[in-house]
Amino acid sequence: GTMDPEAFARLEVYFIAFAVAALLLAFVILPLLVSALTPFGYRTVVGLCHEALITAFVASSAFIVLPMLVERIKALLAAQGMDGDDARSSVDVVVPIAFVVPNAGKLLTLLFVPFAAWLSGDALGVGSYATLFGAGIPTYFAKAQVALPFLMDLLGVHHDLFQLYIPSSIVTGKFDSMVTVMSLLALTLLTAAAVSGRLQLVARR
Repeated sequence: GTMDPEAFARLEVYFIAFAVAALLLAFVILPLLVSALTPFGYRTVVGLCHEALITAFVASSAFIVLPMLVERIKALLAAQGMDGDDARSSVDVVVPIAFVVPNAGKLLTLLFVPFAAWLSGDALGVGSYATLFGAGIPTYFAKAQVALPFLMDLLGVHHDLFQLYIPSSIVTGKFDSMVTVMSLLALTLLTAAAVSGRLQLVARR
């Protein structure tokens, strides 16, 4: 079907919501989670991967920074005296696995479904969000281009609106790549701390 040109203009709402969610995940929620559960402070976590975050954002790809991320994580573990065989092995295993499974960066694109529903004038109800995330996580083992049309059909969102997703991903892809890097870092540091017996709850963090 044809698409009202105003729909493209209203993408600004989606971009703002996506950017805010991405920045909160990458610079607040995920690094604070790591700092609260491991010996690594907030500044250490963010400082460890700031170059990788910038590179992933500019290139719209988290894949190209994986070697850099692995190297930085291993160096941090060594500095903390946590570079035992189990911890080092966990880095080599967790980073590639976490990249291909549904991580926080990939799942951010689920925001397109409630945006499309709002755009069509039929916003999702509270119960629909449980369905969205419950079905969204397993379907995101496939690409978003496959998962999103399925989820839109599942929730009764007008399928024609999917044509907005591809052009919008030129912008949002930068943010979800950045969040993917931080989610990979967070999961890997948590795993390394767990196998090293260094998981701890630091409430003040």
